[in-house]
Amino acid sequence: MSDQPIDRSTEVESVDDHPRALGRLKRTVARSPVVAFVLFAFGYTWAIDAIALLAFEGPSELHSVPRAWGPLVAGGVVVWLLDEDVRSYVGQVKHVRVGIHWYAIGVAIPLLLTDSETLVALAFGATIGFEPTAPLVLYLVNFLVVLFLAGGLEEFGWRGFAQPRLQEPHSAVVVAVLVGILWASWHLPLFLLYDLPAYDPATLHSYYLTTILWAIVLAWLYNSTGGGLLVVIIAHAAGNLPPFLAVTGETPELVATLPIRELTYLVVALVIVGYAGPRTLSRDGELPPVAGRKSTDSDRSSSS
Repeated sequence: MSDQPIDRSTEVESVDDHPRALGRLKRTVARSPVVAFVLFAFGYTWAIDAIALLAFEGPSELHSVPRAWGPLVAGGVVVWLLDEDVRSYVGQVKHVRVGIHWYAIGVAIPLLLTDSETLVALAFGATIGFEPTAPLVLYLVNFLVVLFLAGGLEEFGWRGFAQPRLQEPHSAVVVAVLVGILWASWHLPLFLLYDLPAYDPATLHSYYLTTILWAIVLAWLYNSTGGGLLVVIIAHAAGNLPPFLAVTGETPELVATLPIRELTYLVVALVIVGYAGPRTLSRDGELPPVAGRKSTDSDRSSSS
């Protein structure tokens, strides 16, 4: 029997590989946290889309909910890789004492935008009525599902992670436009892979425009409430509701001809930028803290 010594170097190297690889990943993420967030968010959600396409030949209820978790998961993963506080990142949703008027605004604006064509038709003399497209209980179910399980949770990533980190060195309105472009692009598989009425490729240009303008509104809500993420999540859920109103008579020719919905989004966004200011999108000129980041002495001194 041979008495040759056992070479344990390979075993030691394999044990050390994991922390070394993790360390390299952390250093890479630390150089560009928002880029890492975008890659994780798109990668997670588009992988879910690919699985749904291959396994179910299209979207399903099992697919639509977890696909929305991409930005939430991506933000949490990046915060963890940065050795920041994941609990604080998720816990920003508990910042609820922002004034009841912000919750009212967060519900009213998306509802007005959704019914903007009908309301403009009313202003031009049309007859309108309360014509929900489904029983009101289904509106409530839709709102609650988006709020607690689906699209509303995207806000942890778009407004809760990307917006505050990018707007430190850049204008808040420029960042909101960039986040809006990313947000719209994240939805591209729904336009390109499936036959969904709400995601018609022919309306992609309109979708990009309204999503970018809507991102400005949501950034304003987030910044003006000092990082009140719950207000933004509620606004997102309200914005996903179908219309409540409809023209019951003849639609005025001007309303039928012009892109009223897109113009209304544009007007609302311009009013907000003019009112709050493009630099911070908040009247007090203050930016919310970056959720999850551990404060340092320099942070505290710069804010004092």
